[in-house]
Amino acid sequence: MATDRLHASAHARVGLLGNPSDLYGGRGLGFTVRELAARVTLREASDIEIGSDLFRAAWQVLGIDGRDRPFAITAETDIPFQAGLSGSSALIIAALRAWDSWFDLRLSRTRIAELAWRTENEVLGIRAGPLDRLVQSHEGLVAMDFRTPFAAQPVERLDPALLPPLLLAWHGLPSASSGDV
Repeated sequence: MATDRLHASAHARVGLLGNPSDLYGGRGLGFTVRELAARVTLREASDIEIGSDLFRAAWQVLGIDGRDRPFAITAETDIPFQAGLSGSSALIIAALRAWDSWFDLRLSRTRIAELAWRTENEVLGIRAGPLDRLVQSHEGLVAMDFRTPFAAQPVERLDPALLPPLLLAWHGLPSASSGDV
């Protein structure tokens, strides 16, 4: 069913265990933070309007034409900037979810994670592992095996009640970009 406006979101993530083993075929455990999210809105437009380099990179990796249903994309986020909570990945995941619905692509959660990973690694030149994107795409508390991170079953969703009480804190000043490391 076509709509003239569509919203999608993705949440901040915490990599609890296994970072940076995701770069080396290890295992990991992470969870999303429901209270912090990136939100994307698509609306009908006369031409495709993508204002940010981040979204242009994701659109390039998605690799569809889109001229049959042009859109304008906007975003907002309350994920703290450069606080290590994967705010840029959340924006990419939210955009991919929005385009998935807008164009009825029927992408799996794992495929969305892979496209987000490819956006950051192949187009933006950011050396990143799959942990952040898999956690954000699958949501909740997830255990991951990074030997074949984008295979059919790379994650196992776990009951969040297994976690002890946790406190999430961050410094109010942004750190260096993870892309600079």
